[in-house]
Amino acid sequence: MIRAEGETIATLKRILFAGAHIFVAALGCAQIIWLPESPQVRAHNRVVSLTLQAVNEDGRNAFAFNGITVAPVIRASPGDVLKIAYINGLPAKSAESCAVNPCMDMTNLHFHGLTVSPEAPQDDVLGMLAMPGQVLHYSVQIPHDHPPGLFWYHTHPHGESHRQVLDGMSGAIVIEGTERYVPEVAWLRERVLVVRGRSIEHDPNAVELRRLVAIPSKGSGAAAEQVD
Repeated sequence: MIRAEGETIATLKRILFAGAHIFVAALGCAQIIWLPESPQVRAHNRVVSLTLQAVNEDGRNAFAFNGITVAPVIRASPGDVLKIAYINGLPAKSAESCAVNPCMDMTNLHFHGLTVSPEAPQDDVLGMLAMPGQVLHYSVQIPHDHPPGLFWYHTHPHGESHRQVLDGMSGAIVIEGTERYVPEVAWLRERVLVVRGRSIEHDPNAVELRRLVAIPSKGSGAAAEQVD
């Protein structure tokens, strides 16, 4: 056992040493960009309470929280209640295209992956819909036996969610308690990153953006766009 542990530690040292060399090499040819921490919303007295607003910023739909268009990371534990006031601040007349044109800018929330009730005022994506200027009040009871993990919330109005989610109307939900099942992770530093693909369909710089990332102008398998 002692020999095996010694060999494991030696192997880890070699991996860390090699990783350090790769990191130093990367520093020599790349610029370090520090990513800001997303806002975190936590429970107080077993209630996670926040106000979220749907807004249109520079032609794109987004979530606004505490005056900035960055979706917060919602942190809760089994047995907590999510209380969310969701304000639809989208324009009354939309310039975007949806399944039924034009978009009506109706919106709501879906708590993707959570084992919660589909009845109002919880995860009801059919009956709970807010038109521009209206407010939805969610009260979502997280079961006491809910498994921990990383989940996400996003808009889910049928016929319009595709456009809203492409614009970036989504955020992360963390259900705490993983360390109870895997104690080894308790000491690890945690950082939640939400990575989204950028929709450039209506972007005035679409040609230049395609040039930078070499995206063909047509679908998969089509010939690449000719760029002078």
